[in-house]
Amino acid sequence: MIHNRQIVIARMLATAACTALVAAACVGVGASPSSAPELTSPGLTSLATGSNATAGTSTPTSSPAPAGTRSPAPAATGSTAPAPPAGPTSTTELGEADSGRMLTVSVGATVKLVLHNIYWTVHDSPDPSVLTMIGRPVYSVAGAVKCVPGAGCGTVTATFKALARGSALISASRTSCGEALQCTGGAGLFEVTVVVTP
Repeated sequence: MIHNRQIVIARMLATAACTALVAAACVGVGASPSSAPELTSPGLTSLATGSNATAGTSTPTSSPAPAGTRSPAPAATGSTAPAPPAGPTSTTELGEADSGRMLTVSVGATVKLVLHNIYWTVHDSPDPSVLTMIGRPVYSVAGAVKCVPGAGCGTVTATFKALARGSALISASRTSCGEALQCTGGAGLFEVTVVVTP
């Protein structure tokens, strides 16, 4: 009888011990995060390390501009385009400093010549079918107070009209270049070649 009671007590103690061991193991697992098994899944490892190889993820790429938007214009290269020919309604003014140059204008354009001495004689166009003088040159004499007598102070203005495609010469000449001074070299000659384009 005593033997049977000891067996029952031993079984109860064993059961209690197992229960305590199981509870301790459960508490130990829950209280020790470091004892958890290491994650070795390739996908999860790459995610933890920041790699883009994780399945289902993709690297964002630059999206195209929305429809209707315009891309920014390219930067200027700094080069200067040549000036276009004078238009049909434009007027180009010439002076002494333009002598010897070539001027390109369009049919219908006007060329105004202003020379700053009344001793200049403006000549008619050698080809009036291409470039013709409108009216006659206009002389404007400066007042006596502003000019030494014989210096020819004032202006001569002549206007030309481009009529057809071709080239013609605007020219003027003078023999006196000041008070009792004869012109020498190119000082007494003015010439500009005018090229008329359609």
